[in-house]
Amino acid sequence: MTPHRVHAPAVLAALFLAAAATAAPRPATQMTLGRDEAWVRLRFPPSGESELRTIRWEDPPDGLDPSTLRVWTPKRPAPLAEWRWLDESAPDAADSSAPLVWTPRTGTRPPEIPAAARARTLVLELAEPLSDAMGHSLTFRLPGFSWSARYHLTVRGLGATSLRQAQIDLSGSVRIENATATAWPGVQLSFTGPQEAPSAVRAPEKPVGLPELDRDSPLTAPWFPPDAPEPPVPAWWPLRLPADLPSGDHADIAFLTVRRKPAQIVHVYDSSAVPLPTPEPGVPLERRLLVPNTPGMGLGFPLLPGRLDWTLGTRTAHPAVHTVSVPATPFPGTLAVPMGPVDGIRAVRGTRPPVDYPDGTRQLDCILLFANDLDGDADLQGTEVPPAAAWNLVSSSAPCTAEDGVLRFSLTLPPRSRTEFRYRIRLPASR
Repeated sequence: MTPHRVHAPAVLAALFLAAAATAAPRPATQMTLGRDEAWVRLRFPPSGESELRTIRWEDPPDGLDPSTLRVWTPKRPAPLAEWRWLDESAPDAADSSAPLVWTPRTGTRPPEIPAAARARTLVLELAEPLSDAMGHSLTFRLPGFSWSARYHLTVRGLGATSLRQAQIDLSGSVRIENATATAWPGVQLSFTGPQEAPSAVRAPEKPVGLPELDRDSPLTAPWFPPDAPEPPVPAWWPLRLPADLPSGDHADIAFLTVRRKPAQIVHVYDSSAVPLPTPEPGVPLERRLLVPNTPGMGLGFPLLPGRLDWTLGTRTAHPAVHTVSVPATPFPGTLAVPMGPVDGIRAVRGTRPPVDYPDGTRQLDCILLFANDLDGDADLQGTEVPPAAAWNLVSSSAPCTAEDGVLRFSLTLPPRSRTEFRYRIRLPASR
């Protein structure tokens, strides 16, 4: 094949044929996006042939991992014998450096344009004939994609006397980064990844006087970073978001909007954050906003983990923006937004001297004191791990549940008050 000159009528005909090829229906596309990759499914309609032995896939996306290619019928995978690339527009080897140029009828010659990247064809040979009466699909891995979710929350109605409920506006979007050279219009997006961002582990500093540490010695083990844990099995969130993903760019896709909905406010007591005994005046408790993930709230689907910015009221009246990280919220479930510690609601832990019994068992009375110095009722959710390795619950001053070595209870703290929660446990006899 030698380089040739094409005149204007031929160029127009070529453009018409290219437009007709472009107008052909695109296969339906589904993507499951991970942190650094995407798994793609292309659904092709029936070809008109009863059986397929060879599939010719023209112009597949750049960067796909051919080793992950699978061919599927609607119900099962089809065994693949081999695949190979074809370059049908490549010139003869003797003229491989010759550019393709166009000389108009006027005789003026435009600057030579380097040959564009030629369309490739991927040929898939099937090990067995494939019935194509209902079409087929291709799945493969495509590196170069990542995603991150972002939420914006506005809290209204939270004041000195209204501490149990607020009104919220909540919006969420996900940013898709497409680093590949292929644009993906009209795709359906799902997501996969860890439920929470992993926290970095920092090794303690090496003590003075120990220039070298023996990794095999248990005395120096605390100064070495722990072994990296096994990565958790990623979660999958089948949101099926419609999107258009431009090549080499990002796309921001809104996937939730909540307007003027009520949400519960609670104050969280966790015994792991309150020392025993507790110095006065006590430890401030964290305030949380609980948003039920239900259709009645305008939600009703899994929420992606990500960054959440929240403000009190409008940004004009309360310009401070607070940023927190929220884990994935299942459906049904509850989105819990931490709003920081509140000095006006505190907790103190204490115990009375244990009582010994003739059979060797001991009785221990524990007292939790909660102070509400604010002007409104406050709801409290408590999690208490009793100060004993083994115990049995004997009694409590308020309803609670004892499960897996943990006590859980709920209280309502009246305004300007002190509320006690007492419980008694029995410790087994020492052996």
